[in-house]
Amino acid sequence: MPPQPPALFAKFLNYRVFDYEGQQIGILNGPGHDCAAVAAVVLDAQGHPYMVIKTGDARIARVLRQDNYLKWGCVAGRMDKQGASASKIALAELTEEVGGEVVANSFQPLGSWMTPTQPYESSECDANFFSLIRLGGTPKGDGGGMEVEGLIGAAFPQVSGRL
Repeated sequence: MPPQPPALFAKFLNYRVFDYEGQQIGILNGPGHDCAAVAAVVLDAQGHPYMVIKTGDARIARVLRQDNYLKWGCVAGRMDKQGASASKIALAELTEEVGGEVVANSFQPLGSWMTPTQPYESSECDANFFSLIRLGGTPKGDGGGMEVEGLIGAAFPQVSGRL
C-alpha cells in the first residue's frame, strides 16, 4: 500500500490510489493536471545561448518520497485557467516565474503532442514551447501560493561544452 498523504493534500491537489498491474500506486493530481512549458533561452553579449530554468520549483509529490520540496525546474504552469490556451499559460509563466519577456517572434510550439513533465515524479504531461527571452522583470508568481516571491527566479545551469 502506498504511503498515506498528509492532510495538506486534501485541498488543491488530491491524492488518489490506482491499481496498476496489481500494485497500488499513489498519484497526486488536481485541476489543470497537465502543464504548458517553455524552453526559455537568453543570449549573452556575444550571442551565446543559455538555457533558463527557474529556482524554487515546488513539487509536493517529492515530500511523499522524502525528497526536497524545492528544486530547480522548467518554466511551466498548470493548465488550470478556464478557457486559457497552453500558449497563453506558457507566456504568462515566463513573466511570473523568471521575469522574462519574449524577444521578437521567437515564441513557437515544439510539436503538437503532450510529453511527460517529470517521469517517475508525476503523471503530468506538457505542451512544449520555445522562446528567446529577455530578463528584466522581477518574478512574483501567480499569487496562488505555490510560487513564493524571493524563491522563484532565473537560473542558468552549467553545461560542459558549448550549446
